Amino acid sequence: MADETVTEPVNTAAPEEQATTPAPEASAATPAPTPSPASMPKPHAPSPAAFAKKTPAAKPRAAAPAAATAAYSEADVKAAEAFGRVDDNGTVFVKDGDAEREVGQFPDVSKEEALALYARRFLDLKAKLDLLAARLTSPNIKTREIDESVKLLGEETAEPAVVGDLAALKARYAELKAAGEAKKAEIAEARKAAQAKAVAERTTIVEKAEALAASLGDNTNWRSTADKFRNLFDEWQNHQRTTVRIDKPEAEALWKRFSAARTTFNQARRKWAQARDNERTAAKEAK
Repeated sequence: MADETVTEPVNTAAPEEQATTPAPEASAATPAPTPSPASMPKPHAPSPAAFAKKTPAAKPRAAAPAAATAAYSEADVKAAEAFGRVDDNGTVFVKDGDAEREVGQFPDVSKEEALALYARRFLDLKAKLDLLAARLTSPNIKTREIDESVKLLGEETAEPAVVGDLAALKARYAELKAAGEAKKAEIAEARKAAQAKAVAERTTIVEKAEALAASLGDNTNWRSTADKFRNLFDEWQNHQRTTVRIDKPEAEALWKRFSAARTTFNQARRKWAQARDNERTAAKEAK
């Protein structure tokens, strides 16, 4: 067999020690993230005590919250207002089932202004539910976002300080809560399938390494085989960086098999190199 130049042994360090993940490049074209329901402001009723201390000079400020809310059609505002009323003291009430519930006070303004404010707050809350419905159709939504949004909206729709169709609002929340659970199950199934695929792909890499280790013999091209092991290691690292995270026990078991195959190759190559050196030394002595 012709002499071959012995290359350095393939490094057997775990991929976690060698792999480096490049920093993601910034992209000017990246769109602004869609807000989640949890990130939207929470509607709340103005404090009666705060309005009791309000002076006439501060009257323009009382209408500021209504101006700061989102723009809604007059028809939507009127439809929400139909579920509430304002008494002569500026106390706002909403129909809640078969009863009527006080939701706040807005004195020193007209009844129309007070009712419109709380109607718009109802529409703000409804918009949050609509936003969650839209987010649940996104492939990028995470289980944690679903849990946080559902929890927050559950608190806000329990006894909201708003004027509008509360029965429809709560029914919509219940519908979205169920949809959120279904989406979480879908995410879990998708992750499970992705992990199974990743395990199968990494197992293929391991089996190739084990096949190389099993094929070693007198006719082995050690340089070529070393290159093949190096390519398999690069493939392992790339797979580790670009696929879903495999559960630790499975990942460690696969790495032990891969590492064992490389160790078998390195040991066999060292024995071959030692035997070749012994042959050369014997030939020199014979001469």
